[in-house]
Amino acid sequence: QLGSHIIPAKERWQGIYDQFMDFLNSGSDETSVESFLGFYSKKREKQKSLKSMTITKKVEIAMPHSTEDSLDFLTCNRPDGATSEKLASNQCILAKGQQLKEYLSKAFASSHHPLGKLLQTLILVFQGTFSGICMHKRLLSMAQQEVVSHAKELFELARYFLPKSLEIGDPSTEAAIRDNLNAYTVTLPLILPRFYPDLFMLYMLYHEVEDSMYWKGILYLELLSDTKLLEFLEVQKDLWPLQDIHLTNKQRLSVVKDVCFTSAILCFQKISTTADPQDKLDTLMKTYLEIESTVTRVLKREYNLSMDDLLPLLVYVVSRARILHLGAELHLIRDMMDPSTEGGMNDFLLTALDSCYQHIQKEELRSRSLPK
Repeated sequence: QLGSHIIPAKERWQGIYDQFMDFLNSGSDETSVESFLGFYSKKREKQKSLKSMTITKKVEIAMPHSTEDSLDFLTCNRPDGATSEKLASNQCILAKGQQLKEYLSKAFASSHHPLGKLLQTLILVFQGTFSGICMHKRLLSMAQQEVVSHAKELFELARYFLPKSLEIGDPSTEAAIRDNLNAYTVTLPLILPRFYPDLFMLYMLYHEVEDSMYWKGILYLELLSDTKLLEFLEVQKDLWPLQDIHLTNKQRLSVVKDVCFTSAILCFQKISTTADPQDKLDTLMKTYLEIESTVTRVLKREYNLSMDDLLPLLVYVVSRARILHLGAELHLIRDMMDPSTEGGMNDFLLTALDSCYQHIQKEELRSRSLPK
């Protein structure tokens, strides 16, 4: 029943957002700027303070330590000649998206920027609510919803601070940019690393039992050599990359480990090095492509992996990659990924990874896998 009577995430901590809106509605005079940011703006002139800031329809704030290659000098021009309008529009979307992320990255990192001040306050509140003695696995859904809600709120508030270089005159291009740039693609990747340590700890606690069973399976599979493991997983023998196994005089084929599908294993290990769910998805996609590339090299022809072919190979790669909290990683991706990217290849790969994760947990797998 926990959570049935809690305040929705978007309605929590309204006092923080109300203070920020009062600052926006105050006309941003020098007194309100100093009051909100907590320092005298006259002493910050060399750091391009907020003294000249004005808020009308949109607000422009000079970033501290800006240089001549700042965002104000970036433009998004259409290519000349026979380049299609669609290509030009896509390039414009990519350029504007990159500019927007660069600007907001600086804003969120700066204590001299109202958005940075707001984010710092939200982080402190989040840590006080969900970390330390307050940490409990049943609070996971509340914490996850709160981070997503903050990303959406900050994305909406960011429009008040965009410089002129990020304004778009073409209505069709502006609509396309709105469709492609949202809280999940712009603000969430920027703020998630700051919430990630406490948030991921909650995921680890929530999936502790599953991850413990999964890790026992990993330890059992680790006892098997490459050929024994591929045979145990019932991988077709014509897909085995045996040419990658180089034996010394003192080695036997039956004892060699960690030499097959090495590129895919190294790629998959990067899934735990980033907080961004889209980066994790990209890592999973690259792992799939590395597996497929190795199989294509072995067969000496193009080969598209079906789910039946992919699953045993992915189990091999996952078992050798030894990701400690794979269940927490998997569920964080599903919870925090952009809803517009659901379906298609992303769902295919996440389903395959989840199947591998469930398979490694099985008790009968551990009882069958011990070397004789």
